[in-house]
Amino acid sequence: MISGRLTRARPLFSCMKASHPLQCYRFYTTTTTAVDMNKYVVIGLGNVGKQYDGTRHNVGFACVDFLADSLKFEFHETAKHSCMMAEGDVGNKKVMIIKPTTFMNLSGKAAKSVVSFHRVPLKNVLVVYDDVELPLGRTIMKIGGGTTQKGVLDIAHTLRSPKFPRIRFGISMPPSHTNKSDFVLGQFTSAESTTVRDSVNRVSKFIKL
Repeated sequence: MISGRLTRARPLFSCMKASHPLQCYRFYTTTTTAVDMNKYVVIGLGNVGKQYDGTRHNVGFACVDFLADSLKFEFHETAKHSCMMAEGDVGNKKVMIIKPTTFMNLSGKAAKSVVSFHRVPLKNVLVVYDDVELPLGRTIMKIGGGTTQKGVLDIAHTLRSPKFPRIRFGISMPPSHTNKSDFVLGQFTSAESTTVRDSVNRVSKFIKL
């Protein structure tokens, strides 16, 4: 069982000045299962396949790709955990960056496998995903809360708790009379790409492990 309290004290991932729109929180947990406090998992959500590269639904992948590159970590496929993983040490911390290969709606399979196998505490699990309810490029970090994002819902279900850190990356609402699925699986326009690229860079820089 996991219990804890939400505070607006020092952020879990020390990431920015308080005035920055990427808002951070820390969730303090107690568990009955031994965990390794020096292990961290960053999960970027998206769909695997060339046809999904550069789509709105894959900005989670874009963020962790940039993060892994900045840390000089290389992705490799791990069928055991149903994901692509880039891992290494940052100081005294073991950092695992993963991209589930199960497609978005089944992201919880990879999350549970990695978190359970490596005994990662819930507060050290960060999920980065697209959010149609935020303006394009806006990013907010929080603990838990409601969402309609199916990948995040599946992770919450498999981890048996929604109380993990997450970064919502705004992709904006689809225009009226536009199918939502078609919109999120569509490519960013050239005008949107600059905003998205700047936000991807900002998110990766603010994830301080």
